[in-house]
Amino acid sequence: MKKVIIIALLILLAFLNYISSQISVAHKPELYNEKNLINYNSREDEASAKYNFLVRYEADQKVIDVEEKIIWVNKSGFETSELVFALYANAYNDNSKLAKSIELGEDSRTRFVINELLVNGAEKIFLFKENDEGFIDSSIAVVRLENSAGYNDTLVIEVGFTLKAPKSIISLGYAAGRDFTFFSEWYPRLAVFEGGEWQLNPYHPFIDNYFDFADYNLTLELPSIYTAASNAEKISEEIDGNLTKHTFSIQSVKELVWFVSDDIRYFSKTIQSAGKNLKLDLYIQKENDNIVERYFTALESSISYLEKSLGEFPYKQLTLVNVPRTSSSDGNVYPGLITVKTDLISPLRLHEPERQITELTAMQYWYCEFRNNPSYDNWLNKGLSLYYSGKILKENFPKQLLSFHVTPYFPFWGINLLSYNEVPIIYILNQFEIPLEYYGLQDYYKNITIGDISENTAKHPTREKIHCASRIKPNLMLNILERELGEDEFASYLKKIFERNKYNLTSGRDFIEELKIRYGEKVDWIINHIYENSGLFDYKIRYLTEIEEGRYELFAERVGDGIAPVKIILNGESDSTYIDWDGKSRYEIFKISPGFELISAEIDPERKNLLDINFANNSYTIESKYWGSLSIAIRSFFWFQNALMILGSVG
Repeated sequence: MKKVIIIALLILLAFLNYISSQISVAHKPELYNEKNLINYNSREDEASAKYNFLVRYEADQKVIDVEEKIIWVNKSGFETSELVFALYANAYNDNSKLAKSIELGEDSRTRFVINELLVNGAEKIFLFKENDEGFIDSSIAVVRLENSAGYNDTLVIEVGFTLKAPKSIISLGYAAGRDFTFFSEWYPRLAVFEGGEWQLNPYHPFIDNYFDFADYNLTLELPSIYTAASNAEKISEEIDGNLTKHTFSIQSVKELVWFVSDDIRYFSKTIQSAGKNLKLDLYIQKENDNIVERYFTALESSISYLEKSLGEFPYKQLTLVNVPRTSSSDGNVYPGLITVKTDLISPLRLHEPERQITELTAMQYWYCEFRNNPSYDNWLNKGLSLYYSGKILKENFPKQLLSFHVTPYFPFWGINLLSYNEVPIIYILNQFEIPLEYYGLQDYYKNITIGDISENTAKHPTREKIHCASRIKPNLMLNILERELGEDEFASYLKKIFERNKYNLTSGRDFIEELKIRYGEKVDWIINHIYENSGLFDYKIRYLTEIEEGRYELFAERVGDGIAPVKIILNGESDSTYIDWDGKSRYEIFKISPGFELISAEIDPERKNLLDINFANNSYTIESKYWGSLSIAIRSFFWFQNALMILGSVG
């Protein structure tokens, strides 16, 4: 009898466990991977919020009066007792990271003036918390809820506010001397609710933001003399006396931006893209009318290459806004819209604005479509986009020439070695071609110990460090990976990474772990000494000498702390052979009997390691060559004489 009772209790326990598991599943949808992070099948699945705006633009004051309505559905398997909002326009004030890192002039300050805040009809207020640095940062706000919002619960949030556009210093604001105003980060918006937590960092002036995909509808009322455009599709335009009502709509994107201007040129073209029509809209400053075709060519070349490499362009239209030179809203990317600035003189061989356009178009994939948190891994957006920009330029445009500027807008071919008040003193006027893979090497040389690419982007202290850690060094690393793995193999790898992760949260670590699994020891040195650490690479040949007839001694040295496997080529008059060296030891002395007379030796002849800081010491000849050094010495004497004459004439 006792055994029967025990068996009955075990059966009852198993039954209760089963019921419990079914209840748990009923309350938590199957939307999570092993990290409890949301996975989606498409961008359309991700739109957890709908934003509707009625905006009245007061042109004389550059003020917007806004009625905002947000419909948010909790698609998470977690409850929340609060809502967290980004009020990033508040960063243009005293209590923010931006204000503490950049000196804000009085005309560059602004903040939201909240007139009304309702959640499901109940009045609320925005609360601000103290951040990790010990001050209240008004770019992040919290709203408390009486009742927690669970899975599939819907909240209706209504916000009435005004905002004055500041003078442009980063992206939001108006251009001095022109009636052109760009509105980004112009509305309160919900942070990402993920894994039971609200994911939001304070506004950072030099790092892209992490937000959910949402649907947007915008009605914009402004004086009829103004042109208005947005990254959203224009649905209608109604004129009523001196006012015009513009209506825009876009679905499943991370952000909504728009601009107004009283004097800007408009051009449009429709191209075939992956079997569908894709509209290209250009809004151009009148002084840049002469390079409209270059804008179109750069856009079309970019889209064509990216569709072959990564797949269909993700949006129905792509808008290019050429901002005035007094605006700081250039170089930004939003879903379906990019902003660029163009110098007064822009020869094609300078690759500007082509480089900016190709990079920002690539970010339509790697930032607007790809799902990652730029505060931690901004290099996934910026580095990969710069890498693809180089590929597009290489395939579609003439090689870039090295140049320098006498004044900000007047370029000269050649190298400026020294200048005084923007007047070149020591310089070389010549046409030097730049291999596109080497783009940014000068910036890298200035910041060799910039920190690891793997380090959280927001931890880098300055704009220059972020620029190098997010764009320059990752681009060089990606080009090294391409040379190590082969162009076709690496292109295939990047396409698979993009397709698999564009809708699911991924990180730089995920990217690197996949590399390790797929390629193993072949990429270990790149991961350990470039991604994980700031290795300084410098391999040199100290000497190559014949120690007896037909037998040679080669002294190879690792000067820096960066370790890379290297190949050494031994050259004869009509023959050559190779030595493979793991590059780990500080030096290696090789005894060689190649079977032919040696002339020279060179480390890394294929230039696989672009981060070697001194290619000049990579090679060595058995017989000394003097004419090159003599030529440089003669030129140096000329440069110094020229410098002394100019400096002597300065009163």
